[in-house]
Amino acid sequence: MTDFTNSLMPLTFFRRRAGEALEKLGEEGILILTKDGKPIAKITPMEEKTTEIDFEKIAKKYFGAIPDLTMPKRYFRKRNIKL
Repeated sequence: MTDFTNSLMPLTFFRRRAGEALEKLGEEGILILTKDGKPIAKITPMEEKTTEIDFEKIAKKYFGAIPDLTMPKRYFRKRNIKL
């Protein structure tokens, strides 16, 4: 029960001392913000992604090969400009 009460934090305290609260988040692992004694938000640390991104595979999937890239012809309306 004490672990749960240690993770409760009033919203006004969080606003005034956000830095300390985030340090506490590292120790506790979860913070529950309360307003008027009722829980309103749950703050948890982000999970780190460890997967590597294969940019070549993504580029081939979405963009195709660069030499094959063709732009459509664009036609513009001709206007006479008098100076």
